[in-house]
Amino acid sequence: EKVAFEIKTIPDGYNGGRGYCLRARDWVECQAWVSAINAQVAAVTEVAPVKLTTMWQTRLGNFYRNWHTQGILAAIILLNFVLSIVSAQMNPPKNSELFRIFELMDRIFTGLFTVELLVNMAGNWFFPFWRDAWNIFDFLVVGVSLAAAL
Repeated sequence: EKVAFEIKTIPDGYNGGRGYCLRARDWVECQAWVSAINAQVAAVTEVAPVKLTTMWQTRLGNFYRNWHTQGILAAIILLNFVLSIVSAQMNPPKNSELFRIFELMDRIFTGLFTVELLVNMAGNWFFPFWRDAWNIFDFLVVGVSLAAAL
């Protein structure tokens, strides 16, 4: 009789609390897998203590990749897009109060996107960040926005 079991990773670890469902042929094979996994965990824990920088990088990366964080970022991007459309359609005179409000909102969004980029870079540094085309695109967009703000 086949036996299914689940392995949960630690929330702050590399796999961010994910669960993995495994299926063994029987209880004997299941126990063998669990013993082998426990032995590997013990060996890794003894050999490679986690560095403080690695721990914070992992936490930042997990925070950034969390679906709640990604949802909030998507909402901010959408709001920025809508405000850009409204600003372009209204085209307020440069000396008006409305122009200054749109300019302030643009600076706030640029600041938020800069913080988002820095958290992403810190959580995924070095190769994982630069190997992702979206990260490079994000870096260029935020860089151009910062240059335009100066």
